[in-house]
Amino acid sequence: MKVPLPSLLLILCGLLTLTGPAAALTRYVTVAGGTAGTGTTLAQPWSLAKAFSSAVAGDVVLVQPGIYNGKFEITVSGTLGNPITFRADGAAGTVIVDGTGRPGANDGLIFIRASNSKPVAQDLAVEGFTLRNFRNVNDGSGIRILCQGNGLVQRIALRRCVIHDIRGTNAMGITVYGMGSTNAISNITIEGCEIAHCDPSPSEALVFNGNVDGFKIIDSLVRDCNNIGIDLIGGEPGFPVAPAAGKVARNGLVRGCTVRNIINPLNIAAAGIYVDGGRLITIEHCLVENSDFGMEIGCENNGIITDQVVVRNNILRNNRLNALVVGGADAAFGRVNNCRFEHNLFYQNGTADVYATEIFIQYGAGNVFENNIIHPRADVLPSFLYLIGGNTNQTFRNNLWYSPGGSAASDGDFSWIPEETNPADPCCGDYQSFRARTGQDAGGLYAAPMFVNEGAGDYHLTPGSPARNAGNAIAGQALLVDLDGMSRLQGGAPDIGPDEAWPVDAWWRTHFPALAISSAALALDADGDGVPNLLEYLGGSVPGQAGSRPGFGPLAWPAAGLFFEKMASVPDAELRIFTTADPASGWTLSNLSAVPGPVVSGRQRLEWTVPTFTGPRLFLRGEARLRP
Repeated sequence: MKVPLPSLLLILCGLLTLTGPAAALTRYVTVAGGTAGTGTTLAQPWSLAKAFSSAVAGDVVLVQPGIYNGKFEITVSGTLGNPITFRADGAAGTVIVDGTGRPGANDGLIFIRASNSKPVAQDLAVEGFTLRNFRNVNDGSGIRILCQGNGLVQRIALRRCVIHDIRGTNAMGITVYGMGSTNAISNITIEGCEIAHCDPSPSEALVFNGNVDGFKIIDSLVRDCNNIGIDLIGGEPGFPVAPAAGKVARNGLVRGCTVRNIINPLNIAAAGIYVDGGRLITIEHCLVENSDFGMEIGCENNGIITDQVVVRNNILRNNRLNALVVGGADAAFGRVNNCRFEHNLFYQNGTADVYATEIFIQYGAGNVFENNIIHPRADVLPSFLYLIGGNTNQTFRNNLWYSPGGSAASDGDFSWIPEETNPADPCCGDYQSFRARTGQDAGGLYAAPMFVNEGAGDYHLTPGSPARNAGNAIAGQALLVDLDGMSRLQGGAPDIGPDEAWPVDAWWRTHFPALAISSAALALDADGDGVPNLLEYLGGSVPGQAGSRPGFGPLAWPAAGLFFEKMASVPDAELRIFTTADPASGWTLSNLSAVPGPVVSGRQRLEWTVPTFTGPRLFLRGEARLRP
């Protein structure tokens, strides 16, 4: 992560003018708009239906506030690099598509599709719409994307849309159905959207199903629905694609999402996030709470294998039953293989069933569980892990287990059914017995994780936490980040759980107790004095006080260079120097070495002296960053 420092030596010799492509054509839509004209002025705007059928590649369609009654289909397409953007042009929640009085069956309030008769739907963006009141639905959605036959659906983005009160049966928020056997739906992005108060049962609130290759669900919220929150499916009966050929939901990313209050009142079996037959999917930095299950990586469909799913840096807390369920639904059906579960927190689940275990595993092979914190409720028998028959080569290592008031030798329930060869001597009981009988969880420990304030939901690690530097190094981990977006490796080994503790954490809590630390927050300038928070930390100044700034500037003439006064004990941040003869042509990391001065009152002056150089001038820039 880089946080720029204002230039310490800067000479402006002129202005740089950049010429870009011509601006896209802007069109306008109002509730009273019509079909005449070009829609390029508010004096003669289009209707929403007209825009959805007549906009051309590169257009930006600004939809004005109001309630647009009805169901609409987008029948136009953009081209690669020239998408059509339909944007709500007003405050959030003021551009509303309302389905009151409209029946719903195999469609959506906004419908995007391709088939043999309409072969292409591509390069579209829908931004900032609210979709509501689609009632008496029998298989309908707020937004539905569908590919059938030989159709092609690709490069579609849904951003900042709010979908609520889709009611009935299979009344869903967003559905993406890849039902074409020729072309996979690809490059679909759902970002910053919200789905609430919908009746998806027996289906899902947000789903990618079938032949879908390449998708992202980013920073979205799904809440208060009566069945599965987010579902990624392959092999479901009735889909005219061959899942055995890999035509399942695949190559996907679910990041930074919150799912809560996903409860099915009939069967109490709704997962906040569910992978059912999908593969090559990463789920990270998500929070799932107050749902039937936290997360399920499973497989309900015969002949299908869910594989290569990575679940990391998630928090699953206060769910009614299990935090995590892994495995095929039945011995006769699919399986879950070669998945990874790392750096997650499973916290006090089983709120509706004291016997519900944090992790439940069935019918799978080759899955790895490492660097997780498992923290059940302090009830009569805290249940940590239950693994039934039909499993092979499941691996646990470097996990931290804890329940208040217990101990490794006496507390909890660890059940490992494959080892239960003697009914009179079941495996395994407590944590020590579990490790001794199974040989599992090498490098693991039973200890209080010592969170900053778990009662307030602050699961950052305190300086004395046994989870710090106790994890197992994972291939590629140097490129990963923790739940705050901070580099995962800080110290000799990664920390266990979703947080990677940094020395800057304590400083941050002192100055910003109500704000979560993150790379983006460190780049902000809290007091508007031109010095980002990270530089304030490096220089030991007060980030919320404009008059408090670290000492820096050019060296006194005739020396050429710059100086910076930093705190002597800041092990996790550094200042780097960049140089250029022309700022417009870019900057180069300098090999100049700092000359340190004596430490006085905890501060140390660093000086970078520029040797003789050719050319009329040389620019220098200091830049702070957290050490990699």
